[in-house]
Amino acid sequence: MSYPDPPNQPPWMPPGQQPGGPPPQGMAYAQPQYGAPRKRRTWLIPVAGVVGVALMASTVWAANYAMDDLFGGPQPETAMPASSVMFAKLDLKPSGGQLANYAQFVNKLPDELKDEVDPEADPAEPIFDDGFLEDTGLNYEDDIEPWFGQRFGAAAWPAEDEEAAADESGMAFAVTLAVEDEEAADAALSDLSSEFEEFHYDFYEDFAVLSNTSAALDEHAALLEDGSLADEDTFTSDMDSVGSDSLAAAWLDLDGFSDLAEDESGSSPPSTDPFDDPYSDPSDPFSDPGDPYSDPSDPFGGPSLTPGTGFEEASGRMAMALKIESDYVELRGDMFEVTVDGVSMSDYEVDDPGIGVLGELPDDTVMAAGGNNLEQWVTQAYEADPEAFDEGGLTDGMEELGAAPPEGFADLLGTQTAFGITDFDGMLGGESFSADPSYQYRATGADEAILEDLVTQMSEGSYGSSPGVDSDGDTAVVSYGSTGTGKLADDEVYQQTMQDMEGATVGFYLDARAIAEDSGTEGADQYGGVGGSMSLDGDNASLQARWAPTGG
Repeated sequence: MSYPDPPNQPPWMPPGQQPGGPPPQGMAYAQPQYGAPRKRRTWLIPVAGVVGVALMASTVWAANYAMDDLFGGPQPETAMPASSVMFAKLDLKPSGGQLANYAQFVNKLPDELKDEVDPEADPAEPIFDDGFLEDTGLNYEDDIEPWFGQRFGAAAWPAEDEEAAADESGMAFAVTLAVEDEEAADAALSDLSSEFEEFHYDFYEDFAVLSNTSAALDEHAALLEDGSLADEDTFTSDMDSVGSDSLAAAWLDLDGFSDLAEDESGSSPPSTDPFDDPYSDPSDPFSDPGDPYSDPSDPFGGPSLTPGTGFEEASGRMAMALKIESDYVELRGDMFEVTVDGVSMSDYEVDDPGIGVLGELPDDTVMAAGGNNLEQWVTQAYEADPEAFDEGGLTDGMEELGAAPPEGFADLLGTQTAFGITDFDGMLGGESFSADPSYQYRATGADEAILEDLVTQMSEGSYGSSPGVDSDGDTAVVSYGSTGTGKLADDEVYQQTMQDMEGATVGFYLDARAIAEDSGTEGADQYGGVGGSMSLDGDNASLQARWAPTGG
């Protein structure tokens, strides 16, 4: 096969920036240890804590690696065809700007997690030793590390040659590994190919290109003559939207999948769930133990590309990125012009979005959710499918309260709505399963009388006290149990966690310190907060989830 001349670094990519790709769970080789099993539910400590350890196990090492001026270099998207409809990347060679953020973030990790980080460990080692190289007689330190450039890439595209297709979906795929010594890489990959019948490789630019058939490699080479994914303006714009200077990223073109499905009689589109994890095996980023089409002789075993039972019609694009800022680690996912069965994001726009109402909750709030104009969301959903509300009995219940939908949604939710739990009353620690958590509900512009009727109905037959209904200016307030007198917006951890999310449509917040303390975790005050939001902008939507620890 013959490859075209390597393209120049794409003009969209500023020097020193490397968009990243979804980190395989194989990075999580250093896990926090909590000693002997407790009766308390330690699993309720935010998952973000474990993610933090996994990230630091790689990023601390990456910082040491980069001190030798080795960061930079080509990106996997430059070695993937422009016709790719799915792409993912993991970048273990960060830029100088990323290193500064990593160093500051490391200092904020809880001590208990920080102690589990091995700064000398290479995060790529378990990916190879427990994945590609398992039972082969090869090992990462001797056979891979001398030439591997610390970057992975993976992509799939509609196969033009049916022999290039990975399975009946008609999709072909390739995996790329950055190469710094092609001769050494050729020797190792040759030995590896002798171990597996469905392992084929070649080289393009500074990457080794791997696939399960030689036909896929031939097609990969031919397609690159028409340009790489990095040359596509839509792709680069989408990736820049989620953050080009990231540790990990992924991209999906739903239109490409839909077009493929239309070409196959009787087939439905492949699953387009952005949360389906192609890295489901902690030791192998390219295997899927649940894949019914996996072959023991195929080292990729990859996520099945066979069309499944997804939505009848889906279009648009999705992009995700994992990045580390000095204050937090964030996973962001954007959806561009996405429609599902004819429904688009613009069908659920609201007036004057914002989540400032969360800050009005008590300062001891442990868990919170809310936003502006949620009544508009619910009204739009009701008008789109009123029968769904009827089936759940919600319509009848609201009519009994004198708040018949859709107008009644505003009576119950108001224009600014927030719900916050201030005390789980031992529920998280496993001390009680019958206790009632303390909470506060705030609804600006809601009908206080209707809320009082609702509280009365809900309290009938209860042995405990009933929630109280009061007002705070034009805001109806329903409270139960003990709540603080200050404002959540004044809490420094809340401010750090939720920064730059003010204009979101809906948001949530979790005080990880309180959860860790209730679970008996040492140094609970260092776990900070977990927050997230969703924003809508016409046909586009953006989701953010972040963890902001407060150690150091």
